[in-house]
Amino acid sequence: METERPAAEQEARWRILRAATEDRTRLMEVAAVVVVLAAVAVVEAAALAAAMEVMEESTVLLEEACQPPT
Repeated sequence: METERPAAEQEARWRILRAATEDRTRLMEVAAVVVVLAAVAVVEAAALAAAMEVMEESTVLLEEACQPPT
């Protein structure tokens, strides 16, 4: 037959459970921030790649414009 746990032990168990839940919540928040930062990094990389492509095309156009007429 199981006896009831003393109130102090039960309170300690609730505190541990609450702390674990809060820790899990914080970890989920951190994970969400990491996902957002990763998405921002991907967008920035795409923007940089597009800018580099435009620069390359501009360089080609400038080189062609600077060629003497044939």
